[in-house]
Amino acid sequence: MAGHVQDRWYKSIPGSDGKSVRVKTDRFGIGHRYRARYVAPDGSEKSKSFPDRQKRKAEAWLANIEADMSQGRYIDPAAGSITFGQYAKDWMAAVTIDPVTRESVEIRLRVHALPYLGDRPMASFRASHLRAWMRQLEETGRAASTGGPSSQMCRRCSRRPSKTGSSLRIHAGLAPCGHRPSMGARSSRGPSSA
Repeated sequence: MAGHVQDRWYKSIPGSDGKSVRVKTDRFGIGHRYRARYVAPDGSEKSKSFPDRQKRKAEAWLANIEADMSQGRYIDPAAGSITFGQYAKDWMAAVTIDPVTRESVEIRLRVHALPYLGDRPMASFRASHLRAWMRQLEETGRAASTGGPSSQMCRRCSRRPSKTGSSLRIHAGLAPCGHRPSMGARSSRGPSSA
């Protein structure tokens, strides 16, 4: 286990008989008791605090983080605080497309996506936000000409790999923005012969 859970209310010191003794710290009873800490792949230390009587919750959180790191799915918790507008700007700077397509995508972003989605933090996205955005495009009569391409652009932008090479799970809410839900269950038997 690369991380650990620190008890900030108690510490162990060597006793007079050589055995360790738990004593109260200066922080006893103040703030959250447990701090789960780990070292991120970029070398920085990350932590999250948990209240008294939640040591198991802290250990479970730390175990999930470590499992994500070992499976290549780790995403820095701070990555979700970036807004869609900043993310789209970074994506446009990094993507390699021909100049005509770049101009078209920049226009769609500037005119259709950024006014509605630009200030929203990426971690807060839900499929409902994108459905509302598509509904707004439909109500203004722009969905037929821009909704499909704009939602495709959102999906492409949201699939951008992170620095660690894994896809950004925090942006998974963007993926269904252009898809309509299925209206019925599909039969696994194929077409009927009737």
